[in-house]
Amino acid sequence: MLKQQLINSSKYDVKCPYEMNPEGICIHNTANDASAQNERDNVNREDNNAEVSFHIAIDDIESIQLIPFNRNTWHAGDGGNGQGNRKYISIEICYSKSGGDRFNKAEAMAARVVAKLLNDYGWGIDKVKAHRDFSNKNCPHRTDMNNLKQMIQSELNGSSANNSNNASISTSDLYRVRKSWGDASTQKGSYSNFNNAKIECDKNYGYSIYNSNGIKVYPVTTPVPPTPPISTSTDSEVKRYSENGKCTITVDAINFRDKPSTDEGVIQGQYYNNESVNYDLVVITEKYIWISWIGGNGSRRYMPITQKSNNEKWAYCV
Repeated sequence: MLKQQLINSSKYDVKCPYEMNPEGICIHNTANDASAQNERDNVNREDNNAEVSFHIAIDDIESIQLIPFNRNTWHAGDGGNGQGNRKYISIEICYSKSGGDRFNKAEAMAARVVAKLLNDYGWGIDKVKAHRDFSNKNCPHRTDMNNLKQMIQSELNGSSANNSNNASISTSDLYRVRKSWGDASTQKGSYSNFNNAKIECDKNYGYSIYNSNGIKVYPVTTPVPPTPPISTSTDSEVKRYSENGKCTITVDAINFRDKPSTDEGVIQGQYYNNESVNYDLVVITEKYIWISWIGGNGSRRYMPITQKSNNEKWAYCV
């Protein structure tokens, strides 16, 4: 039902810079007649540096996820720390400018996708909101939210009815407990009930729950030891210089901060293994080598990539 086609990780610092633990779903209309694929590709354009993004685009044929659900998107118009922008999975329903049959089919597809997400996260219909609930914008301009919620609830009721009748559960409806989606050999079990999968997952450190689309639905954020370790002693700056490059993470995760200091710098987010970020500045302190860049909200970010005492490297730069 949901095709995953994520944007380039190099665009994360602009399009989805913050870690997110979602609390609900926000509905939008695109206000144009572009397809879901075109909407996704527009966000991923190399020259598109606007702080505008969304998690899923849906048309009459397909639904495409372009940003992971554990990262925020800029969609709700309620500011850098707004609940909509920082806590809600954003969905764009296509073909709303002209409406008609294509739009009606896109809405029906959206109802199915939203119902699936509600089931995945264990949420009720109360978790579905409109863009206008967060900011003063008439969006969705064509979708009647009451009608859409009725469609979603019908999908949810249908799922409940199937389960109550003990209908056979296909493998596409199961929650799988694994170390990673691609490593089926580590699977501890597959469950039709999310809570049962959660119990099994909690017993096995380092494991996660994946839905039928291979999307990790629990835990939404994997606990990661602080990298680098927090120091209680001072770490004075030695020098800094301009350098343009691209840095790729080679460890599980690295925190980035608002200052080049593990003592005073406040953690702003993380980059994960194989993700990349473009930088324009290098800062060398007594303990670490840092790279730096301007984040999507205009603030400078700093990330340590080498611990000088033992030359331990957490990323490579080109």
